[in-house]
Amino acid sequence: MRLADEDDAMLIAALAALALTAQPVPAAAPPQVDPDTPFQLNDLEVTGRRLENLVRDFVVDVGAPVRNRDLARWSRSVCPGTVNLRTAEAQFFIDRIAQTAMSVGLNPAGPGCDPNVIIIFAVDADPVTRAFVAQAPRRFVSGGSGTDRGRSQLARFQTTDAPVRWWHSSMPVFSDTGERATRLPGDIIGNGAGVGGQDTTFAYAPSVRTTVSSRLRSEIVDNLSKVYIVVDAGKLTGTTPDQLADYLSFLALAQVDPEAETRGYATILNLFDDPQGTPGLTDLDRAYLNGLYKSERNLGNAGSQTQEVANSIVRAHHAIRAAKGE
Repeated sequence: MRLADEDDAMLIAALAALALTAQPVPAAAPPQVDPDTPFQLNDLEVTGRRLENLVRDFVVDVGAPVRNRDLARWSRSVCPGTVNLRTAEAQFFIDRIAQTAMSVGLNPAGPGCDPNVIIIFAVDADPVTRAFVAQAPRRFVSGGSGTDRGRSQLARFQTTDAPVRWWHSSMPVFSDTGERATRLPGDIIGNGAGVGGQDTTFAYAPSVRTTVSSRLRSEIVDNLSKVYIVVDAGKLTGTTPDQLADYLSFLALAQVDPEAETRGYATILNLFDDPQGTPGLTDLDRAYLNGLYKSERNLGNAGSQTQEVANSIVRAHHAIRAAKGE
């Protein structure tokens, strides 16, 4: 794979300096699924709990947008890449992410693209993650409003003992042009006419404007800009490559709260708590991703956007069921 820029290239140097070699992903026996397992979408529809309420709860519990921003998603294409895997293993995970991306309407970029989803395999994720962040801290906390979840979450990213850890960066953009709606430290504005003939360097938060409409709307939407995933290969016991590929696909396409409580839902996010009962992406997972990418954007507040995503997920769920003839 080719990395996107100089900051990402530092990762390769850090990995080489640590002399890390990822072990092949261990395979396990095919998971045995209890046919009576609860919490499937179809089951929940007939237990008396309204599907819409469940789905909205799932959106709130699982989603991890930047503070005061909406859930971000990729705009048009996604380019996954891996570090520290043999070619055949790397291609397996890249292909699975590409297939999932296509299922939600994205266009996977072709060979030689600059990766915007970088998956790092390591036998000990802690030193790799710390070295990566130390090499390019601005890659994770940019200093621009609405782009990341802040330093406390970055500390967790570096110290968690989870088998897989991840970091999503996003960017507020103007929906009509795709241009950045927030300035970053180091941005220069002016024409040399400032104090002492110097341009001004500053950052400001994205503004929200309204148009004539029946409800508040925003001209700004949130796009994913980078996803870093670190897999601790020594902690994958009991999982299969297929399960892990689905898990990574979900993380590659959606902002997920690493501390979300998901045991009440049938989701791939339960993989490491219940590998035998989590064979792969569930109908809820697929409906969530399809709903996220088909939901209307530009709604003026987070509550409206959350409800719109939930409604879109319900529509996607019904479409999935219809396709299955249910």
